[in-house]
Amino acid sequence: MANGGQALRYNSGQAALTTVVLLLFVSLAIGSGVSAIALKESRISKLNTRAKKSYMLAESGAEDALYRIRKNMDYSATETLTLNNVTAVTTITDIGTNEKKIIAQGDSAQAIRNIHLYLKAGAGASFAYGLQTGNGGLLMENTSRVNGSVYSNGNIVGNNSPAITGDALLAGGSTISGVTVGGTITTGLSPLSMPIDETQLDAWEAEAEAGGVISSPCPYKPADGTSLGPIKINCDLEIDGTKIVTLTGTLWVKGTFHIKNSAQLILDSSFGESSGVVIADNPDNRIDSSIVRVENSAQILGSGAEGSYIMLISRNNAAELGQDKEAIDVKNSSSASIYYAPHGLILIQNNTNLKEATAYRFHLKNSAEITYETGLANPFFSSGPAGGWGITDWREVK
Repeated sequence: MANGGQALRYNSGQAALTTVVLLLFVSLAIGSGVSAIALKESRISKLNTRAKKSYMLAESGAEDALYRIRKNMDYSATETLTLNNVTAVTTITDIGTNEKKIIAQGDSAQAIRNIHLYLKAGAGASFAYGLQTGNGGLLMENTSRVNGSVYSNGNIVGNNSPAITGDALLAGGSTISGVTVGGTITTGLSPLSMPIDETQLDAWEAEAEAGGVISSPCPYKPADGTSLGPIKINCDLEIDGTKIVTLTGTLWVKGTFHIKNSAQLILDSSFGESSGVVIADNPDNRIDSSIVRVENSAQILGSGAEGSYIMLISRNNAAELGQDKEAIDVKNSSSASIYYAPHGLILIQNNTNLKEATAYRFHLKNSAEITYETGLANPFFSSGPAGGWGITDWREVK
């Protein structure tokens, strides 16, 4: 019996020791697993930090190269930028006679990020909002609508259920009333400059005139199938009926541009992803002339490629001088890509649906609607002042 008790105690002690050993191994395994996970997370965190540093320096390298090219400064085919042990190597390559490719590679301890940037001789612009106004502000009536955001240097006033689906951003002491806003309302911002300066507009007019001048008959009424541009028309231009006119270059109308009924102005397919320009400007009369009128089922169409538009510009300045005259008048089922009147009033009414509009002052009424298209953030115009470079693509690649 005594021997049996000793054996029982021996077996119990052995079982306890085995349990302790097993628990020790389990604890070690769990500890090792937790340590491995923590170590892995630490490595991932450090890698992400290095990758972010690489990306930021690559962006800086690309921006530096872009700045040097646009400002006509000296630069080498390969530029190196180093900051806090992170290096970005930027390579600039000519593609043909009027395109460039910038490749910037950031490297932080083998965490590599690459930026590719493509440039084309010409001009770029940035339309970041569905609608942008100067100090003249925005009046919205009836069920007019902006599907996107609005930036206004002046007041926004609404009557009878108008709506802005995005944000409403107002400069200075500007106010908003009578408009339903789907996003946020921000006030007290800095006034926003117009996206295209006067120098660029002058350059486009000079380019159109260099392509030739049409002085008669006046008003000039091109036949169906006509191609126009680059060209300056020394009087009013009218396109009506079912005519289809192709825009092959920058067009300057020294008077009023009027397209109506089922007529179409189409950008030539050779423009590809680039955009074209039509300017209505009579420097001798920017109050009663220099007007754009688009009505009925008239269509203003790009080349057919994604990101291609025609921008209609009026340099009428009656609104800026305090007069109630339209620089651009769009009504019924008319369609166009971009309307631009930096010193004038744009009136949009009835069943009109546009993609973007920028003006000193706006008036939307009836069921007029602006539906912002994201491709308008940085449209590229195939023509521009000498030495100008527009961005056609900017993205990270693996």
